Amino acid sequence: MAPEGPFAGRRANRRDNPVYIHLFNSPPAYTAGDHVRGLLLISQSRSPRINIVLRGFSVTPHSSGKPTYIELCRESQDLFVSAGNSSNLDLLPTSSSNPGKAELPFSFTFAQHIVYQLEVTMESSDPDGLPVRVRQELKYTPLPPDLHPTLLQPDTNFGTTLPKHCSHQKFIRTRKLFQDYEERAGKLMKIKDKLADKELLFGFQSLAEIPYVKFTISATPARVLVVGSQVPVVISVQHLQRSESLASPPDLFIRRLKVQLNFVFNIFTPGDPSARPPKKQHMHSERGHIMICDKKYEKGSGKLLYNGLSLLDIADVKLTGHDFTPSFTTYGLNLEYELQIEITGKCADREWSSIASVSRGGFHGATSLPQCGLGFSAPGNYAINT
Repeated sequence: MAPEGPFAGRRANRRDNPVYIHLFNSPPAYTAGDHVRGLLLISQSRSPRINIVLRGFSVTPHSSGKPTYIELCRESQDLFVSAGNSSNLDLLPTSSSNPGKAELPFSFTFAQHIVYQLEVTMESSDPDGLPVRVRQELKYTPLPPDLHPTLLQPDTNFGTTLPKHCSHQKFIRTRKLFQDYEERAGKLMKIKDKLADKELLFGFQSLAEIPYVKFTISATPARVLVVGSQVPVVISVQHLQRSESLASPPDLFIRRLKVQLNFVFNIFTPGDPSARPPKKQHMHSERGHIMICDKKYEKGSGKLLYNGLSLLDIADVKLTGHDFTPSFTTYGLNLEYELQIEITGKCADREWSSIASVSRGGFHGATSLPQCGLGFSAPGNYAINT
């Protein structure tokens, strides 16, 4: 909504004009039920009636020719009506910041819904009769998508190595990686090792090899998630390098698991090159997140982490407890979702934390459907549309 538009003429809305529209706390975009409040500043002249109109319209551009303006809604309000022969505005409150102009407050409320129907006509068989006017209301509810079973399960078939955008490498170096460390190390040796690890002690003992391991962790969700159902996710662990003194990779444990759904709602307001001055386009984004699962494993070392682990074996991750809105993309509006999986773990005596997966996607379908899909891009970095 803007004070000037194709219905308001070519004159720009400037404060030095005889008529000026001033809006209070004007947001970049309005929606149904919003209030539009402001002041109409008008020069004190003889006018029997002053009326202000709020119009909603759609512009259909054409490659050649004048664009088509379709009016969707209209609301008018009388701000001043002369009661008698006198129509002077001197009795109205005047503006302190704009001397010589009267202030007329106004307030509108955006319509909750509009009805726009094209009138369809037919030719009459009677040459002397008028065409028959036909109007038919059509209601359609789309069916739930027929999803392939493979889309409902994680697809970890992305080769022998992880893509760069999915690789989260961790490096651990400590003497406690030795499996028999507790048996062969006395109290004095443990104190020296701790000082050496903190670089507080340098000597022949600190020159001994300190074993290390390097591994990577990623999480792969299903490419389509169903609202009200569990979220299938598979954890992939790859051991990249380790010291020659380590016969086998060390055990990894999960200490905390967090799964949240991030969303972003984008609002695009197009520009109006015909306005004076021209209106620039504007993009506004609203972000938020929904916590799906936040579970700690404080008993013992935690839950054992291994390649191919299913999150449903250690946590009940479901898309329930919230009013999920299907993602959509239309003219000027866009709603997207992002599934984020964060794992905090432990290896030997060292703790580490990593965001194992950030998969973008969105719901597909209508909110009235019993099931709605949530499409995500797996590590192959491809989009799924249902």
